Amino acid sequence: QWGHMCMQGMTNMFWFDGKIGVLKDLGASTEEDTDWFLDSILVFDGDYTNPDNKEELVDVILGLYAIVVKRKDGMTKKLNELIQQHYKNVFPEEYVKGLSHLLEKMMSSDADLSDITGSPLRFSFSEMTPLDNDLPEGVCSTFTVDGEPVIEI
Repeated sequence: QWGHMCMQGMTNMFWFDGKIGVLKDLGASTEEDTDWFLDSILVFDGDYTNPDNKEELVDVILGLYAIVVKRKDGMTKKLNELIQQHYKNVFPEEYVKGLSHLLEKMMSSDADLSDITGSPLRFSFSEMTPLDNDLPEGVCSTFTVDGEPVIEI
């Protein structure tokens, strides 16, 4: 969910209410929806079979947060506000050890680093061109975007 919110904001997200059999838009911004969004970013508050796995998620969470910081005046504004309101729970010191603050500082002062998070690779299958060449064993087709191989099937 956090990944979707980084790329699309808090729009175009839905949940199925089984009690009444209706698909509901989370973008309606009710208090219940805000709780859902909050639950989505409080990754370290989740129940884990092995709590040591939380440490393995630090890089992922910081990567997602870099996108939020980069787009905080636009697509991720509401998400950033929610993170700031619950900052200590989103980035518990026990796991993050100040890296979220370091990331913010780096993103605000390093233009090259900030640019890395600004333009994700996006393509659709209609933009992909199959290559007609000798393919490695087990590969049925190779596709390119702008002449660069991106996927082998």
